[in-house]
Amino acid sequence: MGYIKKGDVVLAGQTWETIFRNMLYKPVGGELKSTLSTSNDVEYGTKKGYVTYTATRNGQGAMTKAYYDDNENNKLNFSEENAGIQTAVRTLSGTYTERETYKATVVYAASADGSLPVKTLNDTISVNVRRRWFAGVVSAIPATSAQVRALNNSGLYTGAGTYKFEASNWKMIAICFPEGDITSLEFAEYPGNLILDKGLVSGPTEISVEGLNGSSAIRYKMWIMKTAAINDTTNHATLKIS
Repeated sequence: MGYIKKGDVVLAGQTWETIFRNMLYKPVGGELKSTLSTSNDVEYGTKKGYVTYTATRNGQGAMTKAYYDDNENNKLNFSEENAGIQTAVRTLSGTYTERETYKATVVYAASADGSLPVKTLNDTISVNVRRRWFAGVVSAIPATSAQVRALNNSGLYTGAGTYKFEASNWKMIAICFPEGDITSLEFAEYPGNLILDKGLVSGPTEISVEGLNGSSAIRYKMWIMKTAAINDTTNHATLKIS
């Protein structure tokens, strides 16, 4: 709880109620938040969407400036204020091919009573662009990008770590990663590190795989896991990439 200490100045005309309310309540001031229409992690070649900005006045004066990417000529057009809140939408164009960061700036005037000074708010949001990994049951070794992308298990490749997939009724499995090497491949249903069994797993070989929407291809590493008989159960695989 606040208190009045020696040296504090009590302005003329203030009541005790006003003094105590000011001690108990500290104005928050303006706030600015941004959200993306896409995920913050997207596959290479993903079409860009838009950024929505939400500005909350919280007792500040009026909004005096709003722009993006540190350039006042890049105006952000906010909506009319509703309960102290305004929104603006920045539409993005093109597709994601590299990590991007979007910055917005909003300036609020000081509050009418002088309790809040002029406030400049900056908010940034980033999009990480990643290649996708693929794994799944095949009847023949994949030879094209489309065949790799058709594998029924996939996810965004985030670097060295652990990845999981499932395979049912399989005789052959293809595993494709944009980089790294498999150091461990284990099935919950079987003991041991299967990547060490050269009679079971071959590779890696290289295959060209496109990004999303037919975007630029890169060389992937592909491993093939093959057995003589069909495994008619669902196997749960865990692999580690270094």
